[in-house]
Amino acid sequence: MRVLVCDDDPAARFVAKRWLGGSLGCTVTECEDGVEALALLAEQPFDLALIDLDLPGLNGVEVVEAIRTTDATRDLPIVIQSQERREDIVRRLVALGVSAYLLKPLLKRTVLSRIGPLLAARRAAPGGSVRARRDARLAPGSPAMLVDGDDNFRHTFTSVAGHYGPVVTATSGAEALAHFRRSPVDIIFIGTGLGMLGAETLVRKIRDEAKSPPLIVGVGVGAADPGAAIFDTTIPRLFVTDALAAALGPFVRPAGQAAGLDDVAPQYRECLSSAVTQVFGMMAGVDAVAAEDAPLDGSPVFAATVDFTIDSRFELHVELALPGPLADEISQRLMACDPPADDETCQATAGELMNMISGRLTTWLKGRELANTCSLPQVRKSESDLPFDTSGRNDFSFRFHLADFAQHLVLRGRVATKDPA
Repeated sequence: MRVLVCDDDPAARFVAKRWLGGSLGCTVTECEDGVEALALLAEQPFDLALIDLDLPGLNGVEVVEAIRTTDATRDLPIVIQSQERREDIVRRLVALGVSAYLLKPLLKRTVLSRIGPLLAARRAAPGGSVRARRDARLAPGSPAMLVDGDDNFRHTFTSVAGHYGPVVTATSGAEALAHFRRSPVDIIFIGTGLGMLGAETLVRKIRDEAKSPPLIVGVGVGAADPGAAIFDTTIPRLFVTDALAAALGPFVRPAGQAAGLDDVAPQYRECLSSAVTQVFGMMAGVDAVAAEDAPLDGSPVFAATVDFTIDSRFELHVELALPGPLADEISQRLMACDPPADDETCQATAGELMNMISGRLTTWLKGRELANTCSLPQVRKSESDLPFDTSGRNDFSFRFHLADFAQHLVLRGRVATKDPA
């Protein structure tokens, strides 16, 4: 995978090149200013750009704006590195759809955990390095396969994924290969405990033999791990049903009304999830990462909700649930208020964060020529977690852990078909 690193600090470029090349196997091209970055992007294709905000010539925001106006680079994943906190800059970057925001000084584990998944997704995309079927989805008429040696995980996986379509299971690599030869599937999830025929050999044989290569998803392999390179993309190994359902979101075709929106706006849920990490990283300086088991802890919750109308046919209700202690701490960071923050300040914080997250989806939809409207955030406080059940077929949820915080936050949504006027 080819990565462009643009930073006027030679030491920062050296470190980024060493991490990306050594741990992720990337081919890294360096430059020191925005003008040179745009020239390189015009001359050759890249899979990702890592850009510093404080650049000579053109600053980072101007570079990103230029990248987004060109057809060839409009969807290029862009990772920003900086310590910038000004609200106008943050809003602009979120609207432009940067993929991640890294705080300086950079930490290796943070760089690899953020950039690794972006490159894996790029690898699986049309025109990427792997000839996988990016449009593959588990659905009633499109079965998937899970290969894993753990009985408990196979049970958890099939109980969740089976809601969307049939799942064939295999307990070893040899069994999986034999089944695939008899009945090919479009998407395969490969876990652990495969026996003598391991993951690397299994993946190679499937790709060599398949007339139409399936999408191959590694389960429980970190995107920064050396073994991740054999897969098209990866997901965590999860035993909590709603967390696993969220991780499977990109690989399933929802039923009911959500299916229609998924057809019109593929990956809208991923856009919302990505917006959470962007907003909390840029505004509060904290990493928001997907959590395996992240229930709200019973403390008061500040919930901000917005309602979208998309393509005149769909209604999307989105809610950000922020536990009280977390809302208090984030408010102190954003508002520079003396602790503790009062309820009014916490409500304002939740509303502002939701406003930025929803603004990112609005921009994303407009970029795909989908008409949409979005309400202003409505914020309320509850003495405990809010009764927003996301177990229905038109619902989804994402749970996040924020670094250095004990509490977790939840972003959840519900889709409905808009009644004709």
